[in-house]
Amino acid sequence: MLIVLYYIILLVLLCLVLYIGLRRYKNKLINPKYYLENWLRLVSYLREKKLWYKAIVDADKLLDEALTKAHYKGNSVGEKLVSAQKKFKDSEDIWYAHKLSNKITEENINKFTKSQIIKALNGFKQALVDLNALKIVKKDNDRRK
Repeated sequence: MLIVLYYIILLVLLCLVLYIGLRRYKNKLINPKYYLENWLRLVSYLREKKLWYKAIVDADKLLDEALTKAHYKGNSVGEKLVSAQKKFKDSEDIWYAHKLSNKITEENINKFTKSQIIKALNGFKQALVDLNALKIVKKDNDRRK
């Protein structure tokens, strides 16, 4: 009886070590520094109206990378978004952003208002935050509210 209890405790400890190890491994796959650098680069495109479309397309590609790194299955960004649906706080804004990117790439439409671009980028940003690819650091002013 004592030997059986010993093996059960050993098995539980082994499972715990494997679980912790896998969580750490999965978290290392998504490198927030990489995503922050790319996010800042694509946000800089907002300075020139002719590059707005590029910011949206690059944000969609960045989201695709994060979804892949987080092991969401699918052959397209849309399919990966469906499999990650429960992970997102506001999937409506994320879908808006992805559909806008599709309009740019598939229909070659590149005339948008600044508010459309900002809404889409906010959707992409929230998706990356929800996937732990981007970390949001709040300023002191934000904490007082």
